[in-house]
Amino acid sequence: MKTAILLCGSLCFGGTFLRLSAGAAPSNDYFTNSIHLEGTNVAATADLTGATREPGEPQHPSYGPMTGESAWWSWVTPETGRADIIGIDFWSVGLGVYTGPDLDHLGRVYSGWYGSFTAEAGTVYHIALERRVNGNPVVNFTVKVTPYATNSPNDNFADAAPLGFRAANLAATREPGEPAHRAGGPNKSLWWRWAVPCNSSVWVGGQTGTLPDVTVVAYTGVSVESLTPVARGTATNAFYFNATGGVTYYIAAETAADANGEIQLDGGAGTPDGRVVGVPGNLVQNSSFETL
Repeated sequence: MKTAILLCGSLCFGGTFLRLSAGAAPSNDYFTNSIHLEGTNVAATADLTGATREPGEPQHPSYGPMTGESAWWSWVTPETGRADIIGIDFWSVGLGVYTGPDLDHLGRVYSGWYGSFTAEAGTVYHIALERRVNGNPVVNFTVKVTPYATNSPNDNFADAAPLGFRAANLAATREPGEPAHRAGGPNKSLWWRWAVPCNSSVWVGGQTGTLPDVTVVAYTGVSVESLTPVARGTATNAFYFNATGGVTYYIAAETAADANGEIQLDGGAGTPDGRVVGVPGNLVQNSSFETL
């Protein structure tokens, strides 16, 4: 019989409390005793009853309060692709995914409510589940890999995809005359397009892909050599700008050349903002009649 005193720490609404847990700890309670999983679609059951938190173990989820009852799995995929950890009751547990040789040298791949990240073939990924206060200690989950497409259909400006299109950047390049979207290099980019329906404040970003470091720039122009930047940001945080109705904006998403994964850009327009825009070539001289 194992009794553990668990400290919840600052996640418990600014205080510390003691939790007594009686019962045998699960066999994968410690990092070194991880249950090994292998394959592109593998299911597992987690029973965190009696689990403990070992010294040096990282804080897994950023949502709480948590109990400190955690267990470990290691997983290897034979194919590179988008990894999703699905089927988890995230009201019961938090999730952490890491790489590294031991508990003291872990690099976080993902931590949060939903698990989607780039998994490289042959790499060992360490998966930790930690129970939330009042959460069910027994949960099921599945680790699934969707291989990335080897082509990038929206690699070039002329082939820009509509917003909402998800594309892998494994075959992405930079084309002659293309402006630099981010500092440094070498880099590679993909293109999206959006014909804004009305004069309004619009947002772009909030991507649901697997690459965390993506620079996104919105442009106007008709060719890759004659683009004017309008706004810039990142794929993970939406950015805003005032758009003109009827204008097609071209949006480049650029990463480092060795960063492989998927990018999906979304966007949305607010209500018409009442701006008056003169239409070039319109015979009406008073531009107040030329609202788009």
